[in-house]
Amino acid sequence: MKPNEIKLASVFSAIGLCSIAFLYNQSLLLITHEIALFEVPLFAILRYLPEGLLLGVTFVLWLAIYTTAVSGIFGLVSRFKENSNLPQWLLAGLIILLIIPLTKFGFSNLVRVLYPLYGVLNLFILAMILLYPMAKMKKIR
Repeated sequence: MKPNEIKLASVFSAIGLCSIAFLYNQSLLLITHEIALFEVPLFAILRYLPEGLLLGVTFVLWLAIYTTAVSGIFGLVSRFKENSNLPQWLLAGLIILLIIPLTKFGFSNLVRVLYPLYGVLNLFILAMILLYPMAKMKKIR
């Protein structure tokens, strides 16, 4: 791609994503009193639209969840296969068995607990990355 094409695509993508986010936010503001009744706020909006659209969005969200789960499990299997003698399919099966109990907690509860935990873990990793050069210099002396 040429630099001009990249810039043009970036601008139009940003405009498109910002427009979608703005419309979604405005739609949620119109029904703020109903959002607490739904696990996923998008379904509060879709409640007023035709059933076919609800089914389509549900299918797309299901695919998004599925592909995220598959890629996450693949990432975990790729990381753990170096330290394990188990075949990849068995390692993936064990990871799935360990994750199944998390399905009982519900989406909002998982987000409420896991997102802050994920943030703390990432802060720890960031601190380790920032402190690594100092630890390396200490070993040299």
